[in-house]
Amino acid sequence: MYQHSTRELANRLDDLATTSISNAAIPIITRSGIAVGHYHIRIEDGKFSVKKRKAVVYTTHTKTAALIIAGILNKQHKPEDIVRVLQADYVIYSTKNDLESFKHHYDLAIKSNDPIKEGIMLSRFEQADDRYQAAKQILKQSYSKLF
Repeated sequence: MYQHSTRELANRLDDLATTSISNAAIPIITRSGIAVGHYHIRIEDGKFSVKKRKAVVYTTHTKTAALIIAGILNKQHKPEDIVRVLQADYVIYSTKNDLESFKHHYDLAIKSNDPIKEGIMLSRFEQADDRYQAAKQILKQSYSKLF
C-alpha cells in the first residue's frame, strides 16, 4: 500500500483538475470571465473578447458568439466557420436596434391612422426580422455542434 502525504495528494488532484479543465471545451465561469479550454472570454467595453493568454483573438457583440468561437478554436477549426459566426453575430447586433425602431414607428403609424407608413414599417420590420431569425439560426446550429 502506498503512503502519500495529504499535501501531495491534494497537489496531484489539483494538477489533474487543472489539466482536465484546460483541455476541455466546456465553458467554466471563473472570477475573471469564462474559460473555454485554452481560451478565456471577458467583457470589455460592452463587447466580449476571446483571448488566448493575454492576446485578444476575436471580439464579438454577444456572449453566445464568443462561446461558439472559443469552442471552434479549441477544436480543429475552419476559418469559414468562424467568419460565419462573426457575420451572424454582427447581423444580430445590428438588426436588433432596427427591429425596435421599426416596431416603434409601426405602432405610431397605427395610432395616427396612417396606412402608408404602417405598411412601410411592417414591411421593413418583416425584412429585418427575417435577417435576425436567419442569423440566430446560424448561431444555434453552430452552438449545437460544439459541445
